[in-house]
Amino acid sequence: MILVGWMPVRAATWIWIAAVAALAACGNRGPAREAPPPEPNAAIARPVDSNVDVADVAAVAAVADADAAPPPRQPIELTFVGDIMFGRWGENGRLAIPPGDYNLFEHVKDLVRADIAVANLETPVVKDIRKAYPYSNSLRFTAIPDEAQHLVRGGFTHVSLANNHGFDWGIKGVQETPENLRELGITPIGLSYDEEPMIRAETFEQDGWRIAFIGITTERNYQQKKNTPLLPWTRWDKDIPELLVPVVTQARKAHDLVIVVAHWGWEYENVPRKDAQETAHALIDAGADLIVGHHPHVLQPIARHEGGLIAYSLGNFRFDQKKQVTKRSGVLRVRFDGRGCLERAVFHPVEIVKRAVASGRKTSMPAPAEGKTADGIRDHIIESSAALGTTWELDGDGLVLAADPDAPPCNR
Repeated sequence: MILVGWMPVRAATWIWIAAVAALAACGNRGPAREAPPPEPNAAIARPVDSNVDVADVAAVAAVADADAAPPPRQPIELTFVGDIMFGRWGENGRLAIPPGDYNLFEHVKDLVRADIAVANLETPVVKDIRKAYPYSNSLRFTAIPDEAQHLVRGGFTHVSLANNHGFDWGIKGVQETPENLRELGITPIGLSYDEEPMIRAETFEQDGWRIAFIGITTERNYQQKKNTPLLPWTRWDKDIPELLVPVVTQARKAHDLVIVVAHWGWEYENVPRKDAQETAHALIDAGADLIVGHHPHVLQPIARHEGGLIAYSLGNFRFDQKKQVTKRSGVLRVRFDGRGCLERAVFHPVEIVKRAVASGRKTSMPAPAEGKTADGIRDHIIESSAALGTTWELDGDGLVLAADPDAPPCNR
């Protein structure tokens, strides 16, 4: 009878120890997400009846363990693009996309659509467009909700507002833009808050995933003034290690994915500078899974670091710049498995072209790149990424991140 009472306890105990060991093996870069201690197993805690069969007790323990475990989480796919702007003011008035019932992203909507699709929106969205401005800067970008509706038609779910054009419509624009986007069904990230902390992780939950987005900019067109919302701005040299790394470290403890959306870098440079690479590596080492950059208006490499991925700049996605190099763009699609490990990354080359819309007017819009343009975009990503130790391979019209036998295993 002593043997009958001892065996299931010991068996269940070893099952519990094995489970703890398996969870311990699921570590990753940076501190693991904190979880509450396991509840006592009811089958182990209750007194063992000598008349109960050993197999019955073990079965009860297995059922209790299964009930306590969360259901398996499905993989999640996210897509990312670079800078989007809908209109600017110049000497001759406002230059904007044509009005009408059409989809500015019609040609790329299938590339963009995902569980979460993120862009950098460089255009404050306000309902009252006037010719009187709070600033004299000639690079003032603005949009109205009808124009921002194209984000919904294009399949975007989130946009970052942490960029140097965030204050183009003053405090009114900073306060009104998130409200107008939410009314359209678009989730803003990288918000400017009225109180500290200036830089923070914004939490979003979807389909069993707890995701931290950290939107920041190293560029701003206007100096921060007292009693105004705090643009999540940081300097390269000091603020990133002192302010941003701790935010990433803390976010890692409580989230399944940590994604930094960074408006940074130097305009029109095809390769990130050394300090930009060191900064990106520090953020991955602190626990970021993915870093997506923009602001240079050109494509830069997409490279691995440890188990993380860094897109230094995805360039423009919808812009009115004239230089051919600023019209080369792309869509980055990443897939994380149920554990939170990077399973697949694909880059689709895109070109900004002039096409006629419903009104007959032509406007700049993204479309899948073709011919020599597509070849040039792919070659640039392959060669510049290879210089940073990352291999991309042809996959139909796009590129797929090649397996790296030297990469550390993902044990999330």
